[in-house]
Amino acid sequence: MVFQKTDLSTLVNIGETLEKRLNEIGVYCKEDLEKVGPIEAWRRIKRKHPDKPISPRYYLFSLQGALINMRRTELPQYMVSQLRVELD
Repeated sequence: MVFQKTDLSTLVNIGETLEKRLNEIGVYCKEDLEKVGPIEAWRRIKRKHPDKPISPRYYLFSLQGALINMRRTELPQYMVSQLRVELD
């Protein structure tokens, strides 16, 4: 049985810039993002672009939302709180 990978560009919250930055860290599909996780993906992007103002909250919420097919602004409060705690 062959599984088709889900392109990042088809995921909610993933625009051209975020997709490019994910590709730079070796994340090319939803399955890659699931393996890495939103926090580690943000950390890798931040390390790759130390001179850029990359908002952890914006990226984390966008990446988490992409994994569960939900807009970053609609994430449940418990999930937002959990991401903040894990980041700190």
